[in-house]
Amino acid sequence: MQDHSFYEGLKKESLICAQCGYCRVECPVYKQIGWESSSPRAKMLLAGKIADGNQINEQEALRIFQCTMCGRCKEQCSTRIDTIKVWEDLRQEIAEQGKSPGNLRILTQTIEENGNITGDEQANRELWIDALDDDKYRQRIGSRGKVLYFTGCSGALYPQVNSIPRSFVQILETAEEDYTLLGADESCCGFPLIAAGQPDLARDLMQRNLDKIKQLGVETIVTTCPSCYHSWRDTYPEFLGADLPYKIMHASQLINEYIKQDRLPLKELDEVVTYHDPCDLGRNSGVYDEPRFVIQSIPGVDFREMDRSRENAACCGGGGNLEAVDDGLVAKIAQQRLEEITGTGAKTVISSCQQCKRTLQVNARKNKIRVRVMDLTEFVLKSIKT
Repeated sequence: MQDHSFYEGLKKESLICAQCGYCRVECPVYKQIGWESSSPRAKMLLAGKIADGNQINEQEALRIFQCTMCGRCKEQCSTRIDTIKVWEDLRQEIAEQGKSPGNLRILTQTIEENGNITGDEQANRELWIDALDDDKYRQRIGSRGKVLYFTGCSGALYPQVNSIPRSFVQILETAEEDYTLLGADESCCGFPLIAAGQPDLARDLMQRNLDKIKQLGVETIVTTCPSCYHSWRDTYPEFLGADLPYKIMHASQLINEYIKQDRLPLKELDEVVTYHDPCDLGRNSGVYDEPRFVIQSIPGVDFREMDRSRENAACCGGGGNLEAVDDGLVAKIAQQRLEEITGTGAKTVISSCQQCKRTLQVNARKNKIRVRVMDLTEFVLKSIKT
């Protein structure tokens, strides 16, 4: 991960681009599509075109959104261009031209009208709690607490990954944490809107979330979603123009602390596992060590690293709103990552991201690949309950 961004706008960045092509080498989208028009350097040419005031056609616009925003090109860039920022600004320009893919326009409207990515009633953000069959969890909603667990849209509203917030709150209870939940008062973190080219709408949601937190006595905000984590830690201060008065943590970091403080009774698990680095947690936020420490703290676990890991980890295909633009492309990218996972001999792949779990799990089942996909929180809870 680059330590510092020297970003100076679309025009200057497009001129800085040397068109060397190093960015193509590890780009998951280019690897699958194969056309030069899908490469990061081709998108840099489009950035220059737009910066000069020119219109682009719908196929060119689609190419911009055929991107997981994984940050691999940023890692490879020989001239240190902050490509993630370029892609965000490009998407905004395209949205302003009214040429965003139709599904992204629908997604934008859905979030704007409902405060979440699915179009559910906000009350449905609390349904995952009911399966725990214990009122103590529901009583945490709106209560005062030192730690706010921000569940995120995916964890709260996609049944496939409801087990992640359920696992994490049980870990919080086991650690005797003083925590709170927003429940129906929680809104989308704003990341999907930024990825859709709608930063102003994202800013409104950010302020809405902050307003809901103010009266709860919160000192730390923790997420199980890497995109929420990255947004709270980096994007909220940037967009709102001020540092937040809260410590921002990912669940893997908090669990890491609990283990070091002997607050979790971890029992032996006889399992062969590998770890998939989520792009927004690893490459885009620099969190690599804590998830691995947690996994390797569980007795009996045989941990096997993939060849491409940490800052060189391959994307699962689930980021950047790509699922809404080209789900077939997502499946191809996921298939390649699954081949790397099975190549380790691991029977279980652990990640720290709801979207990574959904993407890998769906495509493993579709392709009849015998590997179990688990979130770190689920794996830790399994150890506690064994």
